[in-house]
Amino acid sequence: MKTQTNDNLKHKLYERNHILFVLTILILVIQACLLTGVAIVLQQILDIAVSGTTEDVKKLLIIVAVYSMILAAGWLIERYVKNTFLEKALRQLKKELFVRLTGKNISSFTKESTGSYLSVFTNDIISIENNYLQNIFGIILNCFYFLTAIIIMLWYDPLLTICAIGMLIVSFVISIVFGSKLTKEEKIVSDQNENFVSLLKDLLSGFPVMKSFQAEPELTTLFANANQTLEHKKCHRRKTEGLINLVGNTCGLVVQAGVMLLGAYFTIEGRITAGVLIAFVQLMNYLIMPVQQIPPALANKKAAEGLLSKMENLLSANQSTEQGVALSNLNKGIRFENVSFGYEDGQTLLDNVNLHFEHGKSYAIVGASGSGKSTILNLLLGGYPQYSGKIMMGDSELKEISSESLYQHMAVVQQNVYIYNHTIENNITMFRNYPSKHLQTVLEKAGLTKLVAEKGLSYPCGENGSGLSGGEKQRISIARSLLRNPHILLMDEATSALDAENTACIEQMITQAQNMTRIVVTHKLTPSTLKQYDRIIVLQNGRIAGNGTYTELEETCDCFRQLILA
Repeated sequence: MKTQTNDNLKHKLYERNHILFVLTILILVIQACLLTGVAIVLQQILDIAVSGTTEDVKKLLIIVAVYSMILAAGWLIERYVKNTFLEKALRQLKKELFVRLTGKNISSFTKESTGSYLSVFTNDIISIENNYLQNIFGIILNCFYFLTAIIIMLWYDPLLTICAIGMLIVSFVISIVFGSKLTKEEKIVSDQNENFVSLLKDLLSGFPVMKSFQAEPELTTLFANANQTLEHKKCHRRKTEGLINLVGNTCGLVVQAGVMLLGAYFTIEGRITAGVLIAFVQLMNYLIMPVQQIPPALANKKAAEGLLSKMENLLSANQSTEQGVALSNLNKGIRFENVSFGYEDGQTLLDNVNLHFEHGKSYAIVGASGSGKSTILNLLLGGYPQYSGKIMMGDSELKEISSESLYQHMAVVQQNVYIYNHTIENNITMFRNYPSKHLQTVLEKAGLTKLVAEKGLSYPCGENGSGLSGGEKQRISIARSLLRNPHILLMDEATSALDAENTACIEQMITQAQNMTRIVVTHKLTPSTLKQYDRIIVLQNGRIAGNGTYTELEETCDCFRQLILA
């Protein structure tokens, strides 16, 4: 199973990318043949040095110049094609990983470490790039170096191999000259990677909001745009690095050819003797290099494949694969029938709860801390199916309803509001388009007209709304819920950061809303506010201690009276 799923991730690297991959391999094979063929060119130079004339040397100089230009052109084409392949492969892999990530349900995601995902999208991806993709090309190239070098050496005289001496290509000088340019490119990539990781953290932290508002396609597009920008910058850096390698390799070739041409001149003058030895000096480089590089490359490739398996295991766990049924007959309301629940085994937060939320009415849930108020809302969000009893929504049991259908009809305002590092407008619309008139109405209902007048809809909110106050963040969260005009509105301490005036306005708007079931968890037990709700549900130690209007509970429920007086 691991092999099969691992292959699925590998497939994303090559999907609609096979032509570039094959073309890169073909160019590498040609490059290997051309580079090892340099030994033949050098051997011809020495032969002419022994028995030729200066005119022959001039002709060979032209041939070497043309040969060098062909090699340089080949290197340029190879770098461009390979880097384009890498850019597309990594972009596709990261997009696939993010799409798979958005397939998780809220409860499973909140139990996992976002650090694991950040590592996958940063360090692990870099390792896949260097130790898997780059190594594939390096291994293939070294294999053809070795094969062609052996063939040419056998064509000459294998006995001369023991007399061959390796010549080192001095490339560090080129690195010093061009190093500043590469350092600049590294800084640009580092900055872009920082922006990308910041966006990714933003998206992951706001995962429950994304799921409950069904904004996966829009936020995936946002992710894809940032991903494309990052990969483009990395591609530019690789091209710069490739140019440096090109200059270094070309200079090394010119140096070796120049030395051999000078040696040929000295041979004609009788200063040195000639032979095919120089060809072996060149060819030995292509024997030693593969022996040194292939074993560690294979080990790194295997380690990178292990990372692909790690990615698969991490992202395959707790995937939302259910189909489910669509919500229907919401006019029947929501019913809790003998529901018991605990987040962990042996823990009971709700104990045999029976409730009926009638469609279109407003409900306030009150109780001491830890009494189970927020747990009721968490169950209604569909992320915790391990409860006992039944939760009926319309005609269907909650466990049987598809999350897509559930979130189409439901909106939630959490106590801890998450704000994306984007504009006020996009945080309200969740990156969708709405009529301006509808948006303006919602801004007025949520008490945001003053904020928008001062800062504008395009105001950048900062990471998790760092540029906004707590009250402004909560009003934005309320606005994004009202904008959808949901059939069911859940609010968990939604006015906790608002002052008394704004709290009264928001709660009056909630209680007077039409054709919407409103379930509000609140700790603000102001009599004038609570009297506006159709019913008040009192929780105590996970059980229903009271259920009625304000007047009814004040007369009959001791627990409610204690909460009011506290």
